[in-house]
Amino acid sequence: MPSAGLPFVKAEAAPPSSPAPASVPPPASVPLPPPAPVPASAVPVPFSPKDAVKPALVTLPTIPLEPKPPEPEQGEPALPGAALLLPLPLEKYASIAAEIAGPTVDVGVTLRRHGLDEEKWARIQAESTAIIAEDAGRADGALLEAFDRIYVARMEALGRKVDVQGHARLSVAAAHGKLSRCLEELGLGRADLMPLRRSLGRRAAKDPAFAAELRAATEVERAASPPPEVGLFKPPRRKRDS
Repeated sequence: MPSAGLPFVKAEAAPPSSPAPASVPPPASVPLPPPAPVPASAVPVPFSPKDAVKPALVTLPTIPLEPKPPEPEQGEPALPGAALLLPLPLEKYASIAAEIAGPTVDVGVTLRRHGLDEEKWARIQAESTAIIAEDAGRADGALLEAFDRIYVARMEALGRKVDVQGHARLSVAAAHGKLSRCLEELGLGRADLMPLRRSLGRRAAKDPAFAAELRAATEVERAASPPPEVGLFKPPRRKRDS
């Protein structure tokens, strides 16, 4: 007699299980290539404080409190420090002054060639003259001497050169009141006179032989050019009343 409850279900047979895969043996190990040789330079060296490289000391340029004037050319004395106070470099200022002093020079054209005009030059000249005079009054006059040296050198380079006889003529002409005529005959400008005289005096003070030569030339010129007669002027006679 069948039992009451769920109907009986005949169990199906389980499918046959797949066979387990066969175990694969691990691959044989491949030998690694030998390591490359390490260069000797890459081998670390034990560090020692004695081997430490000290940093190089960098010397910074020092800035002087007062700038120095440019170095003079070989054979020329150094320029005084007061030259830095001039509105133009001393060499340029003295050279321009010598150029425009020529009796036949066009001053305007010459100044424009140097990037100046007569108004600017007048201010530069006034300021420079004051600085040179102040330096001459409180120092040894080195600035004035340097100005004269550059001025005369530029003047002579332009063809206005005066020898010992020319200096003697200037001296006698100044004493006789004929200086303007003498300057014209020598092709000089009136501004040339003072730098020439100062340079002449310095040379004569340092060179006794030159001083003797100058005195002899002056005596010869004085004998050849007597002073003008004075005291011979007679006033015109008055007409008699008729």
